[in-house]
Formats: sequence, structure tokens, C-alpha cells
Amino acid sequence: MIISGPERGRIWSDNRVDDEDLKPFLDEHDALMTFTRWYLTWLEGAERQLAPVPAAD
Repeated sequence: MIISGPERGRIWSDNRVDDEDLKPFLDEHDALMTFTRWYLTWLEGAERQLAPVPAAD
């Protein structure tokens, strides 16, 4: 996450271990991902995983 400057609050991917450069993290619509959007998306996914499973009759 960038913490200062014009990109402040945005998430970047660090793929240097795979011989790739830093690049902005994009959402499903190829828009730049803010930390807030990333966190809320993660939280929604976690909530879906914990949702109760309907009982079978």
C-alpha cells in the first residue's frame, strides 16, 4: 500500500520475486484498487465463506 504522494491509499502488487515489476492492483473492472475497496472486498468474501449453509430436508 502506498502511504504518501499522489498514489496514497492505493494497493500495488510486488511481483519482483517472479522477475516482474511493481504494478498497481486493479479491481474486476480494471480500476485502481484503494485499500478501503480491497479490504471491503476481502471482508465480503470472508463473510460469504462463513455464511450458514441451509439445512437439507
